[in-house]
Order: sequence, then C-alpha cells, then structure tokens
Amino acid sequence: FAVLHNQRLTLDDRVVVCKADSTPIEAFEPAENTFYLNASWGIRILDHS
Repeated sequence: FAVLHNQRLTLDDRVVVCKADSTPIEAFEPAENTFYLNASWGIRILDHS
C-alpha cells in the first residue's frame, strides 16, 4: 500500500487527514488510527488529527 501525506480523503463521510510528519503504517500502529480505504485505491492512511 502507498502511504499518503498531506491528503484529505473521505471514508464513509469521515475526513481522514495525514500530516507531512506521518510515518509508514505498520502492524505496530494503533489500530484505531489506521484506516483501510477502498482496496481498489491501493492506499491506506494513518490519521494524525
């Protein structure tokens, strides 16, 4: 998956924000801060808001 930075995307009408200082998402990240978006997008985002 790609890790997006400085992006605002919606997931079920929820806005997910990634700041420039976000780190790659790995298994050790808190699950509640990790959003798996539509698989066809090939991305996942860490919510730092």
